[in-house]
Amino acid sequence: MTAANAPITWRQRLRRILYFFPFQLLMLHLKKNHFLLFFWVLLFGFTMRWIGAKYGIDHQFLYPEYRGETGFISFTMFGFALGGFILSFNLYTYILHGFRFPFIATLSRPFLKFSINNMILPIAYIALYLWKSIDYQLNRELLSAGEIVINLAGFFFGGVLFWGVSTVYFILTNTTASHIKHKKNVKDVEKDNLVKSPIHRKYKWYEPQKGRYQWHVETYLSTIYRIALARKSLHYPKSVLEKVFAQNHVNASLFEIILLISFIVIGSFRENPFFVIPAGASVVLFFTMALM
Repeated sequence: MTAANAPITWRQRLRRILYFFPFQLLMLHLKKNHFLLFFWVLLFGFTMRWIGAKYGIDHQFLYPEYRGETGFISFTMFGFALGGFILSFNLYTYILHGFRFPFIATLSRPFLKFSINNMILPIAYIALYLWKSIDYQLNRELLSAGEIVINLAGFFFGGVLFWGVSTVYFILTNTTASHIKHKKNVKDVEKDNLVKSPIHRKYKWYEPQKGRYQWHVETYLSTIYRIALARKSLHYPKSVLEKVFAQNHVNASLFEIILLISFIVIGSFRENPFFVIPAGASVVLFFTMALM
């Protein structure tokens, strides 16, 4: 019997569960990402009516209004704003802590794979939001089941719309280790990818991160429905992995800049009723900008 076909021991199974990438990212947030967790605590608190209930903040989240009306459009705008916050959450984590997980540089579409594995908190919040929003609409606003379905369809449409746009961007711009390894040499990578970047600096982003502790991962979600074993990255030169993260950081930062400019432009037209977004969505957008 070959090593590849050898049965998996219970200890190996336990390690694959303990060192599952989503679990490791959750532990990372609890240990090092207290700034991020602060915003999640606020979102959970607003939705659960633990924070600001006497000021009606829960109403602005669970039953958002746009131009005095609540419906598909207002829920779409809230879902779109929440999609932006979730993306900003993933970008913030990837830029600050992606280097701790070097195996992701060996994957195709590394940031998208990273985002899939970083969805424990977003999924938990979305599930809570759906539960509380349905309860609020059903028992407070006395809406019919059909009206609630239409509203929540808008919520999902807004989120999917934002994620669709961002996914296309990162599919087109993400760099992988195999791609860089096929370059002629590392100098070509720097010249092609970093020097031409509009936010290029002589200072290398990875200098202060070299030698820092790396987190161990054995399994990860390669898709929403499939678990795979994490690849070893030791056969890739360290410089190649660094260039992968550096280039993807540039791409992520450019996307953040585009988002920030978009929010500022929308805010400059706030005197126009058409551009006055729901109050709950405004709070979420403020959190998004704070993470940028």
